Amino acid sequence: MTKTKSMTLLKKYFQSKEILVGEVQKRLGAGYELKEFAYSPELKQVVIPANSQGQDLAIVVKRYKKVPTFLGILLMAVMIVGSLFIWQQSQLPKENILPAALAPEMKDAKEIDKEELMKRMQKKVDEGYVNLQMNTEVIFNQGDGFGTIQAVNPEENQTVIAFDIFLADSDEILYSSGSISPGQYINKGKLNRTLKKGTYEAYAAVKMFDEETQKELNASKVVLSIVVNS
Repeated sequence: MTKTKSMTLLKKYFQSKEILVGEVQKRLGAGYELKEFAYSPELKQVVIPANSQGQDLAIVVKRYKKVPTFLGILLMAVMIVGSLFIWQQSQLPKENILPAALAPEMKDAKEIDKEELMKRMQKKVDEGYVNLQMNTEVIFNQGDGFGTIQAVNPEENQTVIAFDIFLADSDEILYSSGSISPGQYINKGKLNRTLKKGTYEAYAAVKMFDEETQKELNASKVVLSIVVNS
């Protein structure tokens, strides 16, 4: 029985058959034998027969579809998670993907631990659209400490995401995420100033940046609540 594996690659990898094969082989790793397949630079999808440890495979390679640039296309998948879901912020990313003039520097973003994080976040993706997973209830045990500012930029986006959190009544900025690259997440962060105990209406202003052109693609808004326990 033939099994199917799929991957999505940027347009630049479809420039020639040699480039496409090289990138597919690189992503599959050792142990995969690619076989001859039909190719044309205009194709939006190719199927590459392959073999791995005696198992017949069909590698489906799709051309990455650019994100439309009009407002309102960002679809949010939201799930409120418990306040006990707090991990130690142990390491920040080592590299800044985009210049500060085009996108903010990375701040709290970390690599996704899929088994531990993704099972806690509801995922909903429509083809051709950016997918961001964000917790809409931001919880702080203390107003001057770290809280559960949780957001995920899935690997399939191939789009850098950054957001700022504002108080709804005054538009005062309370937090800036910095760049979150595909395959990274933010689990906790600290507000710009101390808040007293209570529940605050807030919103996140989200921006997306193209990884290749380094330009802003789109912006959207997510309604949040900030809960300070003490």
